[in-house]
Amino acid sequence: MRTSEGEDEEERAVQAPARRPGPSGHSGGRLATAIDETEQLVLMLGASTTPLGAPHALALRLLHCHLGIGMSSRLFVALREEHGLAYDVGVHMPARMGATPFIWHLSSSADRAREACDCLLEEWQRMVETPLDSAALALAKAKYIGQDAMGRQTCGQIADRQALVLGHGLGANYIEATLAMAHHLTPADLVGAAQRWLPQPALSVCGPGEAITSASDAWASWRI
Repeated sequence: MRTSEGEDEEERAVQAPARRPGPSGHSGGRLATAIDETEQLVLMLGASTTPLGAPHALALRLLHCHLGIGMSSRLFVALREEHGLAYDVGVHMPARMGATPFIWHLSSSADRAREACDCLLEEWQRMVETPLDSAALALAKAKYIGQDAMGRQTCGQIADRQALVLGHGLGANYIEATLAMAHHLTPADLVGAAQRWLPQPALSVCGPGEAITSASDAWASWRI
């Protein structure tokens, strides 16, 4: 277990990469845009978080399961089933030794850009402010355990997973210890991790100019 001083050093070390403007677009502050004359708008909303095995990493991965794994995930239900906004929606959180991206991606129709951005930002604010209920947390834990089991079915998969763990400088029993630890995490643990690492996301918008303007207006009105 790291001391609070160690966690502070880790947080200072995990910095967001410098933003670069896209083609025919611009980058400023926490908003980046790129014009692409298609009928779709692609939104990416995210932040840099903590390395695999660090404090809060497991809580963030349970949030990943809750938000982005399967057709019962929060983002799929809210943005696709309830509002019909998403051609595609999900969460990207790879394993990293340094700054780990926690990114939501949403593809929507260009003519619903403002609504899509508003809903995405509303869900992000919900994640940071509202603890999961017991049923949602139980489902997230079940998904996390199930995803691990699916990823370790063959000898090759087991070897690959163990190589990843050892390559990150973690103990040989890291997977088993983490699965056991997951059972004890609470809604407060998950929302606490979100409040530490995810309070100020950055937004990337790609699509037609008019749709970008609508999405940018939504971002300006929220500025979470």
